[in-house]
Order: sequence, then C-alpha cells, then structure tokens
Amino acid sequence: MMKVQHIEHAYECKDCKVDSSQPAQIKRGKAPQPAIQRSIASPSVLAKVIYDKFAQYLPLYRQVKEWNRYGLNTNDKNLSNWVIRVAHDWLLPVYERMKELMMAKSVLHVDETYGQIINRSDGKSGKSQCV
Repeated sequence: MMKVQHIEHAYECKDCKVDSSQPAQIKRGKAPQPAIQRSIASPSVLAKVIYDKFAQYLPLYRQVKEWNRYGLNTNDKNLSNWVIRVAHDWLLPVYERMKELMMAKSVLHVDETYGQIINRSDGKSGKSQCV
C-alpha cells in the first residue's frame, strides 16, 4: 500500500515585509480536499470499497480483513459509514437526475429475468431465485 502525503507551503513576499506600511502578502497552496471530511479514505479507496461490495458481492466484514492485510486497520462499521456518505453526498445527485430523465418518458422497459444462485456464501440452498 502506498501512502500519499500532501504538504501545504506558505510563501511570504520579502519585498512587502521591508515596507511596513503594507500588510504582509502571504500566499498558501491548497491541499486536495478529501471526498469525506475528516476521513482517511481517498476517492480510490472509496471506489474500491463500493465496487467490491456491489459489483463483486464482497461483504464489508471480508473487505475489512483484506484492508488489514494491506495495513489499513479499520472495521466494517467504518466502511459502512463510508458507503452511506458516498451514496448520499456523491451519488444521490446522479440518481436524482437519472430518475428525473426516466420519469419524463412515457414508457419504461425493465428486464425482470430471474437467475438461479448456484453457490451461496451464506450457506442457504442454491435453489432460491434472484433478479
């Protein structure tokens, strides 16, 4: 796992400092803002957690074990909060816009084909159906 460290530098105008009639001019660079405030999760970590959960069907408690192997000590509650925050802060506007566009149509088509689950990770029978 690679650690990225952002450093903010502040610069002061030396010529302005000599002239006491002018206030000092200080310029400061801005570090990138995190996707979730006060969180260590980068956008790429959040994308991986969401992809693993919804596309790979990898439960959060198993993701925690994987992240621990990479050196990120976290728990499933933390990952769950990240998923909720990302869904609300970043994906809700996309969802709202898609809903608005779809509801403007007079006819919508959906695929309701059922598929059989063969190997279930929860130990239940593989005879149950899912959409």
